[in-house]
Amino acid sequence: MDKISIIPDDIIRFEILTRLPVKILMQFQCVCKSWQFLISRDPIFIKAHVARSVMDPSNDRVIIRCHPTLRHKHISEDNIFNFPLFVCSKVGPVNEFDYPLLSSGMVLAGSVNGLVCLYSYNDKSKSIPCIGIWNPATHRYKDVRPPLNAYNIKAGDFSFAFVFDSIKKDYKVIYIIKTRNKNKANKPGQVVADVYSCNARSWAHINVSSSFELENGELFKYAITVGNRVYWNYSMAYGRKHDVISFDIGHEVFRLFHAPDLLPNQKMATGNLNNLLVCLVHEYCWDKTTSVDVYALNETNGETWNKMYTVGPISLTRRMHIVQCFRNGDLFFSDYKEYRCLHFDPKTHALLRSNSHAFDVDCLAVAYGIGYTQTLVSVMGMKHIEKNDCERLLFIQS
Repeated sequence: MDKISIIPDDIIRFEILTRLPVKILMQFQCVCKSWQFLISRDPIFIKAHVARSVMDPSNDRVIIRCHPTLRHKHISEDNIFNFPLFVCSKVGPVNEFDYPLLSSGMVLAGSVNGLVCLYSYNDKSKSIPCIGIWNPATHRYKDVRPPLNAYNIKAGDFSFAFVFDSIKKDYKVIYIIKTRNKNKANKPGQVVADVYSCNARSWAHINVSSSFELENGELFKYAITVGNRVYWNYSMAYGRKHDVISFDIGHEVFRLFHAPDLLPNQKMATGNLNNLLVCLVHEYCWDKTTSVDVYALNETNGETWNKMYTVGPISLTRRMHIVQCFRNGDLFFSDYKEYRCLHFDPKTHALLRSNSHAFDVDCLAVAYGIGYTQTLVSVMGMKHIEKNDCERLLFIQS
């Protein structure tokens, strides 16, 4: 009788299990104690799974934050400020998720390796009551105590970012405030910054150079993370002028440089395209065919923008804007008048409506989006959250 072949453990773990989606792996934790430890706590396995996940095209997703309207079936006048979230990809069915319950309006700060940082801002008290780090795929969540200076601040004068410090192997939350010049209102203001370390579970102040100043303008509420750096859009002159603020988490240095020059009838969005910061520029037009110019940031020769390629032609309307780009270059649009989500494939030049039939997405106006990949990653202090601790999140794939 032939002997039964036994597959080595390393083959099972790193050649088979690392290829499986998070949902299946979460169910496999019940197989045995060793698998439960492997999937939930083994750093080598989780790192290997992340490496495969980010290379999988079906795991290339965008989380979008929406402005709700009373026409949406999940929203009433009582919870109008509990903004819905959608997770969009190019394949797969429509699913439904939950997200942590935050007081007041929720804002997405960023996403790295499957972890999402979000916070809420109370307009009445001008404070940030809560910050959280959340893994939507594993339903694990961690509260972060707000920094001491997260009070008496005006919307538009502060922002957050989320980044992985690859040198110290630490996930960090960056909080920046643009102070106002009390003596001269039209003069540039200083920048104050703090960093929260998930390993140390504490905030630390960053010494920002006094020469780093910002003109009067508004910080975008979210940042784009590329490697060890985060980037914020900084809008001035009522959106007619844009700068980019960068922060290097390894050296803790801020830098400021200009975004690509825009014509009066153009608008822009930034995104992470294959680990490059890109600026997507297109014409603000009335029902006509236009194109999208894709610029990549080159920091080796002193913060210059190099045009990579042009996407199009695309039939756009004045009310449409780019929400975000997928890692492979596909674009995600929002029509904020018709409340439609559209996906553009640059290879086929097809502008397709997202698969939103199941949840009446057309009653939502998309505000912005961030890149996202499902993983098993966790940070110290995370706990599983039950359904009664959550609000509804609609997980939609186009």
